[in-house]
Amino acid sequence: MVEIMRIHISRGNPAVFSLQLIEQLFKSMSQVLSEFMFGSSRFFCNPLNKQLFHGVTDFIRRQWFVIGAAIEQGLEKRIELMDIEQARQNALSVDWQAAPIVSPALPGVTVIDDVSIEMLVEYIDWTPFFFAWELKGRYPKILDDEHKGEEARKLFKDAEDMLDAIIEEKWLTAKAVIGLYPANSVNEDDIEVYSDDSRKTVLATLHNLRQQTEKPPGKPNASLSDFIAPRDSGVNDYIGTFAVTTGFGVDEKVAEFEKDHDDYKAIMLKALADRLAEAFTELMHQKVRYGLDSSQPTPRIMLETSV
Repeated sequence: MVEIMRIHISRGNPAVFSLQLIEQLFKSMSQVLSEFMFGSSRFFCNPLNKQLFHGVTDFIRRQWFVIGAAIEQGLEKRIELMDIEQARQNALSVDWQAAPIVSPALPGVTVIDDVSIEMLVEYIDWTPFFFAWELKGRYPKILDDEHKGEEARKLFKDAEDMLDAIIEEKWLTAKAVIGLYPANSVNEDDIEVYSDDSRKTVLATLHNLRQQTEKPPGKPNASLSDFIAPRDSGVNDYIGTFAVTTGFGVDEKVAEFEKDHDDYKAIMLKALADRLAEAFTELMHQKVRYGLDSSQPTPRIMLETSV
């Protein structure tokens, strides 16, 4: 658990941003990150890959420089943000003495490497899959869409056929690591993560952003730290972290397709591996809810409520 980077913006107070520019920034960032992810999963197999780290961080710095320059020159509509101290005064209010906090049955790191791909299929959220193929619409309604339905059904059939092959021929392997740690919020926006329940040794401090746009009455300016009990509350809280992958085997199979000049299947496999990884996060979320050490089947929560 390492803090990779914090971006400090000190161009005036309160800060001002352009929504159009920020949307453009994140669209560009998504394209770059997609190229990293779908271009070669080797980048994500090695978390210390310096090429990936420097490439992404340099890109972000350049984009923020462009945004700052455009704002200073008044080229874009400005959106005023409230002062950070004012936003903190409107933080989410929680009665921590009444909050039902449960200690994890298996604290620390748990490695999970016995999950079958077949188990993940029912957790797939198919809507982003169709978006990836530029077929915009919610699943399953898109299958009956007047204009897109025929193409969507064909694509879905191809995806299901490939999923059958992935399962039967064991193309991919799913693995996960879950870490459950004692934690408390400090300094209003930060979260301290501790090595054990004595809470004497800080493993990491997670620095979080806080919403700074004007909110209607009764709506808080939330931060992730608001959902962890403050240290001075005397309540022992916890935080969960996880990493999942369904990418073991992707590179080898994609190379086979590309050797045969079958770009369609290569892209299809990458898209399905992405959906399976997202499905894996949903399964891990539910396993943490109901106990990693439980031998009973994990209760199925409706996808719409768990996403």
